[in-house]
Amino acid sequence: MCYTPLCTTCKNKLKKKPVKKVAKKPSTKVKYQKTSILKKHAYDVFSLFVRLRDSNTEGNGKCITCDRICFFYDDCAQNGHFRPRAKMSTTFHEQNNNLQCSGCNGPGGGMYYEYGKALDIKYGKGSAEELDRKSKQEILKYGPLEYMEIIEKSLKNCDALLKKKNIYEDVKEKLNIRLNFYRRFLNKAIEKLEN
Repeated sequence: MCYTPLCTTCKNKLKKKPVKKVAKKPSTKVKYQKTSILKKHAYDVFSLFVRLRDSNTEGNGKCITCDRICFFYDDCAQNGHFRPRAKMSTTFHEQNNNLQCSGCNGPGGGMYYEYGKALDIKYGKGSAEELDRKSKQEILKYGPLEYMEIIEKSLKNCDALLKKKNIYEDVKEKLNIRLNFYRRFLNKAIEKLEN
């Protein structure tokens, strides 16, 4: 702004009217839970299902890549992926997800070569190649409804597996508390969807 008394540009700037605030119109969009939160919870429940699936009746499972024995609800056991989680077409694929020890999954970088060989033994020859092809060719994007379906399916699978297992009561109690949290979360997400 200049300081000359007759400058019309500066006078016009001073005379501008204040901007009126317009009230926001109510949104017509369907309100979902945030997709990132749904994705995180879907992955957590699915991971729990995979570790339960790959453990014996006492809850001990064998790492797919090194045969180390881990308790499914321990820090040792993780949900390892043959194809990375970033490849959405195989993120929730049951053959792509298997119990893997923290040593192989973390510092071991997933042990992809050993993982691929173990997949071919577990699911049949060519399983690793098929998953690799699927992860590269199929482009898949999940929305809130798909994540809610994954949570619901994984909860049902966990309940069915827990009935078959003879796991310590204190672990079962902790696990049920965790599963009930996800059930409540899913119910709230469904309520938001219906409103």
